[in-house]
Amino acid sequence: MKAERQKELERNWLVVKGEEPLQAESYQIRMLTGNMIPSILKVRLRHLDGESFLCYDITLRHSMEEEYRDALIPAGQIRMILESCLRAAEEMQEYLLDIDRLILKPEYIFTAVGEKRLYFCCAPDEKKEFRVQLAELMEYLLPKLDHGDPEAVAVGYRAYRCMMEDRFSMEMLRKSLFDPSGKLQKREEPKKPEGDMPGEERFGSGAGDLFRETGFPVEREERTAAGLPVWGTVLIGVCICLLLCGAWYLRLLPQIPMEILLALPVGAAGVGLLLFLVIRALPKKKTAAQPEEPETEPPEVTDISDFPGYEEEQESEKTEILWEKDGKKAGGAVLVSCDPAREDVRLDRTVVLIGKMKTAVDAAIPCPTVSRIHAKCRVTEENCYLTDLHSKNGTRINDSVLGGGEEILLREGDHVFFAEAEYVYRSHFE
Repeated sequence: MKAERQKELERNWLVVKGEEPLQAESYQIRMLTGNMIPSILKVRLRHLDGESFLCYDITLRHSMEEEYRDALIPAGQIRMILESCLRAAEEMQEYLLDIDRLILKPEYIFTAVGEKRLYFCCAPDEKKEFRVQLAELMEYLLPKLDHGDPEAVAVGYRAYRCMMEDRFSMEMLRKSLFDPSGKLQKREEPKKPEGDMPGEERFGSGAGDLFRETGFPVEREERTAAGLPVWGTVLIGVCICLLLCGAWYLRLLPQIPMEILLALPVGAAGVGLLLFLVIRALPKKKTAAQPEEPETEPPEVTDISDFPGYEEEQESEKTEILWEKDGKKAGGAVLVSCDPAREDVRLDRTVVLIGKMKTAVDAAIPCPTVSRIHAKCRVTEENCYLTDLHSKNGTRINDSVLGGGEEILLREGDHVFFAEAEYVYRSHFE
């Protein structure tokens, strides 16, 4: 795929031409040219000399490549870039377009002065996995991060790590951009005072006894001294007042003023409430604590060797662990340092980032000529691949210099140079 810019009166166009002839009647083309997708540049289908091609309107816009050629990218900008990519993919899905046809190369991504969003192009007749394109875009941006801004480095590193996950999703990437820790926060449970049983704070001291008996907190209604619920006492008082009013109206009672008649039940209710508060405040008799029998739980079985009667296997019969639970490779490949002052680089993950910035890489090389995020190793079950991440002083394998973003297969005994830091690749795969 190639692109060229054309000027037409007051409009500027980016003409995108693929390797294969464009299928003008395809669904993807008709949806792109017939709809205004907010994150996609305005597109027009043109025909010339029997050939069809797409023209994207880039008037008053400049490319990401031009925008960040010599600029450092802070945390807010890296979030904006990745959020714009996710928004464009979601909008394409709304129109049933294939997100793998979105072009995420810096020279095909545009923005305008004063706008905090990006605009994209599509290649309907070419396809490349969206996650792979995102990772390649991130590899282009990593060396341009403002390393004086720790948040920018942390956000960029978390996002790149997320793109390398097998269970990658756009929602996961979005959470990694805005979560300070890069992980989902666990819900904190309210702390309970020591010595209190569950339910005592909410339901009164008696609830602790109920919890001890049943094992579950039991909700209890607040009760009066007479044993009736509070709402029941109030209801009875209201009924008595209504009955007295009815009897007075029907002249069944002596001619007593209404004020005195109503004052009697109200006064009785006040006296009852006072008695209730006094009785509740009195100390309760403590019963002798009965010793509780400790509950015997069956031992937790986490391995076959925990079963009774299982004999421990001999050293010669133990099974070697290939992949540990945390995703690390046990006894995997290693880059052996030729300088005794530097540690070896263990290639014990599916992706290992290498550089001198300890907070942003998996393997730190304390060497001033090594870039902060210098290279990455991608480890599969059979091979290991090395990629230079556009480092300033480059990466060499034996006598071959890797281009920025170039990936090459490592072989047993290869000498790898991260700038001037030399290592030898040793593998258990072969």
